[in-house]
Formats: sequence, structure tokens, C-alpha cells
Amino acid sequence: MKKIVLSITWLAALGLISCKEAPSQENTGSQELEVNHKVNNDIVRTELKDKNGQTLDITFNNRVGIAKVYLNGGEQINSVAEKAASGIWYKNEQYELRGKGVQHELTKEGKTVFKN
Repeated sequence: MKKIVLSITWLAALGLISCKEAPSQENTGSQELEVNHKVNNDIVRTELKDKNGQTLDITFNNRVGIAKVYLNGGEQINSVAEKAASGIWYKNEQYELRGKGVQHELTKEGKTVFKN
């Protein structure tokens, strides 16, 4: 009888020890993946085209909250992220870029210069 009790206790202890090691290895791997995912999402580049053939190239720097916008490969337009209820919103003194999903609009002093 003592052998059975000792065997069950020994197996239970062995089971607890083996359970503690497996999750810690899994957690380490998933934490590394999360860090890599965050690093890869700091800089995002996208190119948009409208029905008239105009292009809007945008480079978002999510770490510092800025976007560099190029309309038809022209001059660089630097804009700062604003708090949007939904979607994106970047602006500077002259330009404003808003969008949600695949729809984006760039305005200059209130007039639309690009919309897809």
C-alpha cells in the first residue's frame, strides 16, 4: 500500500515539474514573435492610385507618428498624426490626409487634390 501511495505521489510531482517547463518555452517564442512584429510595423509604405492615374506614395512611421507623402512623385509632404476616431488622419499647415480602409483623400487648404 505504501508503494502505491509513493508511486502516485512521485508521478504527480513528475507531472507538475514537466508542466512548468513547456509553457515557459512557448511564451518565450511568442514574445520574440511579438517583438519582431512590432519592429516590422514601425515603417509602412503604400502606393495609391486614383481613377485619373494620379499616384500617392505614403511612408508611415508609426513609432514617431509621421507620414511622408508624395503626390505623383513630386515634393515630399511631411505630416503629423492626429487622433482619428477611426482610420487615419495626418496633417500639416497646408495638407490633410484622411483615410479608412482603402479609401484615402489628400486635401490642400481645404481643396481635394487626391481621392481614390
